[in-house]
Amino acid sequence: MTYYNGYIDNQGDLKRICNELHEQKIIAIDMESNGFFRYPEFICLIQVGYDNKQFLVDPIALKNIDPLIEIFQNPKHLLLLHSGSYDVTSFKRDYNCTFGNLYDTSIAAAFLGHTKLGLDNIIKETLNIDIPKDKSLQRSDWTKRPLNSKQITYAKADVKFLHELYFKQTAKLKTLNRLEWVQEESALSKAIPYRQPSPPEENFLKAKFVKRLSPKAKAIYREIFIYRDKIALEKGVPPFRIFHNDLILKFAEHCAKTEKLPSRELKLPRPNIDGIKQAIQKGLDSEPFYYSPEMPIAKMLNDNQAKKLKKLKKWRTNLGENLNIAAPLIWQATHLEILAQCNNRTEAKQSFSNPIVRNWQKQSFGDDLLNFLETL
Repeated sequence: MTYYNGYIDNQGDLKRICNELHEQKIIAIDMESNGFFRYPEFICLIQVGYDNKQFLVDPIALKNIDPLIEIFQNPKHLLLLHSGSYDVTSFKRDYNCTFGNLYDTSIAAAFLGHTKLGLDNIIKETLNIDIPKDKSLQRSDWTKRPLNSKQITYAKADVKFLHELYFKQTAKLKTLNRLEWVQEESALSKAIPYRQPSPPEENFLKAKFVKRLSPKAKAIYREIFIYRDKIALEKGVPPFRIFHNDLILKFAEHCAKTEKLPSRELKLPRPNIDGIKQAIQKGLDSEPFYYSPEMPIAKMLNDNQAKKLKKLKKWRTNLGENLNIAAPLIWQATHLEILAQCNNRTEAKQSFSNPIVRNWQKQSFGDDLLNFLETL
């Protein structure tokens, strides 16, 4: 497949598409990765839409996609994404890509009062176009080649209507004086950093029910978890495909109680029997794991502050209903709690410098909120 039918898998075709992209002001993009099948995951396909055309860029075949990344980083282009935070962090992880200028159609949809923010729902409600989304294709292993016709159609649909959606949304946002809200939120989304996953010796604490285990069971759980992660990396598949967390939980509880290796009634995954037994023994031999996280001590609100917070949340709810948008978009609950503890207008206004408060919020609702706060 080549540039002429929309599939880019060689440097010559990538150069041609990038030459065209240089002339485009607005470019729709999306990507597919393989986190359900590979570990660690990586981007397997990049969808690009412009000028009523859709292209699929194959980073697996190309190896080097620097010309495309340079375009993504150039602020002269407006990149359209839908629910793009995962895409942004994935591109930062794989290509160290810092985006130039973004517009997120899902953020715009939220500020236009939509409650179902999936791309298919937004396109149906805004453009009256049905784009059937096959759930099985969402779980495709996008690493495998060649892609079949259903995968190609599915992938292209993710960028096919973003331009039309953008123009419809921005026209309505301008009428409602909310375009700057979406632009600021979209700009913040491009700044989301990619954070390296915690190492398995720390990450195991995030697993369900681990914190309820005894200290000895935690120590055993940790060693099995570390072993499984090592095997997952060696095989290049997600840890849950080696064996599930509930199995680790069962081994940890049983062996901590008996202080022995698993008895025969506990069935071990056959390819990993020796490794699991070694991990359990290591856990049995290690010190119990006493977990005492350094949690910030929350400041308790007194009765008056709690009443103020309740009224502030009611203010937010009423405003959301009047604007037909979700109340949490109006103002962050964490900052309302800060406001409830302020003693006067000066303190409250100073708290607006907190980075969780957006400029558009201060400009649109700041004075009203301060005035309301003075009545409490």
